[in-house]
Amino acid sequence: MIVANLSSPRKRGSIFFKKGIIMRVIVDEETCTGCGVCAETCPEVFETDDDLAKVIADPVPEDAEDSCREAVEDCPVEAISIQD
Repeated sequence: MIVANLSSPRKRGSIFFKKGIIMRVIVDEETCTGCGVCAETCPEVFETDDDLAKVIADPVPEDAEDSCREAVEDCPVEAISIQD
């Protein structure tokens, strides 16, 4: 389970989130397959380069947090994690 230390809890699938604290994400390059789902879901934060996803916004802009969470959940190999 990924837990983000963020202030009013919200559950999406098996991931719990709280709003109000800076959100950061990382991509595990050894796990990433470069499928591009994250970049399609949240282009403000991710891009695919050399067949790997990379984070292009750190921290995650507040207006992109929801789509970033969706990208984390939708990653087929669970290569993206939220850091607190």
